[in-house]
Amino acid sequence: MTPTFIGRFQTRLFVTFTLGLVWTVILTPFLPITTPDGYQLAFTIDDGLDDVYKLTLAALAITGIFGALVWEPIYHLLMQFRWEKDWPAIFNLGQMIPEGITTFLLLHVAVLNPFGDLEGGDKEQFVPVVAYVMLFVTTWIVTWLFANGPMKIFFIRWRFRGGRLA
Repeated sequence: MTPTFIGRFQTRLFVTFTLGLVWTVILTPFLPITTPDGYQLAFTIDDGLDDVYKLTLAALAITGIFGALVWEPIYHLLMQFRWEKDWPAIFNLGQMIPEGITTFLLLHVAVLNPFGDLEGGDKEQFVPVVAYVMLFVTTWIVTWLFANGPMKIFFIRWRFRGGRLA
C-alpha cells in the first residue's frame, strides 16, 4: 500500500527518534571532530565530548522535526504529480541531499549562532563538515534501510495502514 501523508510523517518521526537516536549516540564519540586549534575530540572522553553530543543530537532533532514539518509536505505535494502518488525507494534515499544541506545550515545558524551575529560569533563554535556529513549520511542510510526492510517485519500492520503506526 502507498504510504499516506500521516503515515510518512509518523514513520519519519518514529525511525528518526528511535533508531536514529541510538545510532547517533553510538557514532558520536567516533566522529573525526577537531576544534579550530587542532585539538582532536574524537576517541576521547573529556569535557569536549558533551558539546559534541549536544551538536549531534541537535542535528538529529532538526532533521526529524524540520523534515517532518517542512520537507514531508513538500515531498507529498511533489508526489501528487506522479501516477502512483508515491516515489520509488531510491528517491527516498536521494532526499538526503536537500535535507542534509538545510539541516547543516539550520544547525549552523539556529544552534551555534542563534542571534545572527555571523561575524562576531564565538570562534570555538563551529560545525565540523566532515563529521556532520559522516553522521548525517550514515544515520540517513541506517534509518532508510530499516524503514524499507525490518520495519515491514516488526510492524506487520504498518504496511496496510498506509505507513501509520497508530
